[in-house]
Amino acid sequence: MPAGCTSLLVEHFAWLTAAATPGLRLPALETLMARGTVLEPLARDADLIRGALFGLDPGMDMPVGALTRSSDRNSLEQGEHDVHALDYCLRVDPVTLRADLGRVVMTSSGFAGFELEEQQELDHCVRSVLRLEGLELSANHAEHWTLPLPAALPFSFVPLQEALGVNLADVMPAVEEARTWRRIHNEIQVALYACEVNAQRRLAGKREINAVWFWGGGYAPAIPTPCPFELVYTSHPVSRGLALLAGCAVADAGPETILANTETRATVLIDWIPKPAAAVSELMQLEQLLQKLMSATRQSITGQRRGMLRLYSGTGMAWEYTRHSAWRFWRRPRALGTTWPAADLAP
Repeated sequence: MPAGCTSLLVEHFAWLTAAATPGLRLPALETLMARGTVLEPLARDADLIRGALFGLDPGMDMPVGALTRSSDRNSLEQGEHDVHALDYCLRVDPVTLRADLGRVVMTSSGFAGFELEEQQELDHCVRSVLRLEGLELSANHAEHWTLPLPAALPFSFVPLQEALGVNLADVMPAVEEARTWRRIHNEIQVALYACEVNAQRRLAGKREINAVWFWGGGYAPAIPTPCPFELVYTSHPVSRGLALLAGCAVADAGPETILANTETRATVLIDWIPKPAAAVSELMQLEQLLQKLMSATRQSITGQRRGMLRLYSGTGMAWEYTRHSAWRFWRRPRALGTTWPAADLAP
């Protein structure tokens, strides 16, 4: 990564920009997309892009479970020994399944809208099933679990984002070696269906957590050295895990803190996850952040301020903006809805 470069990854970039209402102008974002240099995609998947930014092969299966475990370990009490630090690890996410025209479709993931007491009861329910199999969940985060295993699995689960909205029968591993895990998955579904929390939510017409999704199996990767970043702003477990394994400083900061620190000289990665319930306000915060980063880039003098900004979407599109980009006056910025329809934002 070039010295003094700010890399900004916005995973749901296409969805976010699709929220731009007619007549809404975003001068910084429009200028960056019009006058910046389009880069070759690092990968077509957000987690693979994260790995590639840290020097990992974008063709590998990203060990999301192990990286999540590395991220969560940072929240353990100081001095507590993590006996599973080097284990093969799966990521386990709470999900919602719905029957749809003869199919069973995974519609959402996470505990959004659930009270803490409800989450704890669901956690206990899942753990009870796995303990009968001699397995123990690790949970240091409110939205996901990890599951250390004594040995690697000889097959892979479909990543969560690829499984959402797809018929469950089409994404469950069909190989013979996965039979035990299909059984465990079914037993967890049965236990969650009978769970009192879900029974009450079902009566109230609320969303249930009626399954889990296993995915992202692997061992913690060896990160090439030196670390390409001096500072990583993120709350995403994959970026956090990569940064911690690489020895990078990590800041779990919101947009306000990031905006207040854009004048530092460090080579920085900002991995920003927009909130789905507030697309327009998140888009405006992205615009404000780009205004500051692009202003610092235009004023850059070697050794004093950042001279480069790279914006990555979660589907592979990427733009590079330097102080020389600002002189491309013939490339006229236009409103997102007219120049870059949402369908064209994915590569």
